[in-house]
Amino acid sequence: KVWSLDGEEKKSWSGQAAGVYGVSYSPDGESLASAHEGGALDANLVILWNPEKGERRYTLELAKERIRSVAFAPTGKALVAADAGGRIRFWRVNPPEEDLVIQAHIIGYSIAYSPTGDEIATGGGLRGFTGEVKLWDAKTGESRRTLGTHKGKVLAVAYAPTGDILASASEDGAVKLWNPKTGAERGVFGGHTKEVRCVAFAHEARLAASAGADQTVCVWDPDTGAERFRLIGHERYVMAVAFSPDDSTLFSIGLDATIRLWDMSTGKERAKWDGGPKTDIRSLALSLDGRTLFTGEASQVRAWDVATGTVRHTNARHDAIFSIAVRNDRTLATGSLNGTVKLWEQDGLREVTTLTAGDSERKGWVARSQLNVPLQIKGLALSPDGNVLAGIGTDGRLRIWR
Repeated sequence: KVWSLDGEEKKSWSGQAAGVYGVSYSPDGESLASAHEGGALDANLVILWNPEKGERRYTLELAKERIRSVAFAPTGKALVAADAGGRIRFWRVNPPEEDLVIQAHIIGYSIAYSPTGDEIATGGGLRGFTGEVKLWDAKTGESRRTLGTHKGKVLAVAYAPTGDILASASEDGAVKLWNPKTGAERGVFGGHTKEVRCVAFAHEARLAASAGADQTVCVWDPDTGAERFRLIGHERYVMAVAFSPDDSTLFSIGLDATIRLWDMSTGKERAKWDGGPKTDIRSLALSLDGRTLFTGEASQVRAWDVATGTVRHTNARHDAIFSIAVRNDRTLATGSLNGTVKLWEQDGLREVTTLTAGDSERKGWVARSQLNVPLQIKGLALSPDGNVLAGIGTDGRLRIWR
């Protein structure tokens, strides 16, 4: 309840079925935070409200400890909560803002930041038509160039760590290599027989890896196109690959619900982790230290201990995860087929916030000409400093959150 100082009740609204244990106004009076006991669901919440309208802005779900009090920092930029377990939690109040929205493709599928962070590459296209790769100024969103075409939609893009090569993988079965500064095509890797879903570069070694619908993972030299290893083991579509920080191991995930670790000195399978029955693993990312592997799945995000192959943490508050990004030792981003993006703390997979992808269009179907597609976040990329997030989706828009 909100009261005037003469004792008159001005507003009243309900947040949860159970009790409210603390409230705090932001210094500017634009936000109100409240701490709630979750009742039968046993989920304790902190909710941020618009106090003028009584509308929720954000909901932060916490552990099972009851929140005893909440308070805004004097600057209004941070919110603090104390729980019954003796923990004090801090949040940044203002989530990243959608700073730029650019119509990049008819349908977008892939995205990557350049190593310097000044450029973003996106890939898109339509099934049965040509695919394209476009380069954008990461700060202003201005178009820099379009790099040739594929015979099918571009499902993955990746920069070499040196920045001198950009790779694009397509449903036409080819991986094309480009000079991003001139736009010239440098070569084509044609080792796959079906569409190529993913491509990645090693960190120090001059190696690239690609995989897709033919169920094989190819490791090859991006300068010569010579194949180093052909890794066979997955029994269904391979969705993503990633090199360990020291390039000694290649990780791959597939729709056969397995995670496989490959020895880059021998090309042999080092380990295979079982994702569990009916698990649809679609995306992966490694922590900077290489000790944790994050997987985006049909119904959850999981953090795996690389040393043991066991699951450290699971969070099921984001489903149909198709894209995942890591660029620092704090933040994890996941993009969903339901059109939302979530940010997490890597430690414990604690949800930080949910980012929306547009205004009215984010809530339903996006109509473009005679093409109707649901808004799905197909690709995510964090800037090298980890402060900017870029995403691409089936509405063809490149979005940048700062």
